[in-house]
Amino acid sequence: MFALFDRGGAQVLRRRVQLRKLEEEIAGTVKANEEAQAAATGNTSSTSNVRRLSGNTLDLSDDRLKMLKEHPADCVKELTVLARAQSPMAASPVVNNAVVMKGKVDAVPDLHEVKQALNVLHDVLSFYLSVDHRDMNKLTVFCNSLLQHDGLNRLRAFEASRDQDVRALSNSIIEKAVPAIWH
Repeated sequence: MFALFDRGGAQVLRRRVQLRKLEEEIAGTVKANEEAQAAATGNTSSTSNVRRLSGNTLDLSDDRLKMLKEHPADCVKELTVLARAQSPMAASPVVNNAVVMKGKVDAVPDLHEVKQALNVLHDVLSFYLSVDHRDMNKLTVFCNSLLQHDGLNRLRAFEASRDQDVRALSNSIIEKAVPAIWH
């Protein structure tokens, strides 16, 4: 019986060490992505839209923190925006968005709406992975929703976008979500 507890305790300890290494890797990747994004856009890190990790905590405004706490973990709205952006009608220049809106199909989102959805997905995922706000239940809901809505493939398709912000955000979400899905 004692040997069984030792193996179980060792497994728990190994898992904690792996999670800590994953946190450090994610923090490094996020920091590198944000630095590259800030350098590419010419913004300084003092702007309110740039997220950064500081001492293993997210630097979020009180309003943003409140929004993330209240935001549904499944992010269905944001994943639906990504799906609409990659629908066959989004690629067709012949389709009139006004006609589509009168029908049952939603209009194709513009670039701003896609960026906003990607920002929310990125912030929600970062929030659930952060040391101060870790919530494995909500992280599991997020990952399951991402898989259910084919989110990884949609994000991978955005890596080919001409817009650098879209590419950086989708890449960052993938880099954070894949390890979270497998753990």
